Amino acid sequence: MEPVTVDHYRSAMVLSGVGDALGYKNGDWEFCHSGPAILKELDKMGGLDKVKVKCPDWMVSDDTVMHLATAEGK
Repeated sequence: MEPVTVDHYRSAMVLSGVGDALGYKNGDWEFCHSGPAILKELDKMGGLDKVKVKCPDWMVSDDTVMHLATAEGK
């Protein structure tokens, strides 16, 4: 097993933040505990490639904001 590096932590922070922001969807999906249901709705929207086009005002949760603040705190 390889040792944990700063890149591992950085990657985990980025992926966690992205996952939280995507899973929030302006609060619509915040308490949806079904990943398949979210993926199905996301697919109906055109997939990840269309999120920026179809949802330019996609708000993130307070959890995502705190996650970013923690990451910036170094």
